[in-house]
This record gives sequence, structure tokens and C-alpha cells, in this order.
Amino acid sequence: MLIVDDILFFPVKGINWIFKQIHEIAEEELAGEGDRIRNSLTELYMMLETGQITEEEFDQQEKVLLDRLDTLEEDDDIIDNETGEEEEEEEEEEEEEEEEEEEEEEEEEEEEEEEEEEEEEEEEEEEEEEEEEEEEEEEEEEEEEEEEEEEEEEEEEEE
Repeated sequence: MLIVDDILFFPVKGINWIFKQIHEIAEEELAGEGDRIRNSLTELYMMLETGQITEEEFDQQEKVLLDRLDTLEEDDDIIDNETGEEEEEEEEEEEEEEEEEEEEEEEEEEEEEEEEEEEEEEEEEEEEEEEEEEEEEEEEEEEEEEEEEEEEEEEEEEE
């Protein structure tokens, strides 16, 4: 049954893997772009400190770089949220699979318990039969003893 489940879920797992790969690549690109912007900001601060640019130029370039950085962070948040949604879907699928497996295990355990109960009942029946046989044997022995006693009494009377 698990093989069938694996075969049925394989396309879904494959698609999820593809989306994960796409998100990882997008996150890497965003992280790389963010690093480049931060490096540009650092260079911009150094240029201002050394007097290579004026404060007006610095403010303009800083504003552009910070806007781009904010946009990247928003995009990164969007990607994280989308990944989170997919992860939630994957978690739900995994939970469903686990629940199915647990249900199967519970059914197997119930079947085993039923089999054990049946075996116990059979053993009890066998024990009862053995007890009945023993009682019958005891009764037969008692009857034989009584017969022997009667025979002895008859013999004594004959003497």
C-alpha cells in the first residue's frame, strides 16, 4: 500500500521540489543583490568621508540605494511568505500521510488484538475441555473404585 501511495504522491513531491529550488535560487539572487547594495552604501559613506562627493550627491545616491534595499527586503518577505504557504501545504500533506499510516497501524493492532482474543478464547475452550475430560476421568475412576469395592464386598459375602 505504501508503494502505491509513493507512486501517487511522486508528482506532487516533484513539483514541490521544483518550487523549492526556484525559491532557493530567488533567495540567493535577492541576497546577492542585497549584499551589492550594502557594499555600494559602504563605498558611498567612504566617498563622503574622504570628500569625493558632496552631501547632496550622497543624499540622492543614498536614497536610491536605500529604496532598492527596501524593495529587495519586501520581495524577500513575499518569497518567504510564499515558501511558508508551500511549507504549510507540505506539512499538511505529511500530516495526512502520517494520519493514514497511524490509522493503518491502529487497524493492524486491532486485528492483532482480535486474533489474540480469539486465540485466548480458543485456549480457554481447550482448557475447559481438558477440565471436563479430567472430571470425566475422575468420575470413571470413582465408578471403577466403587465397582471394585462392590466386588470385594460380594467376595467377602460369599466367603
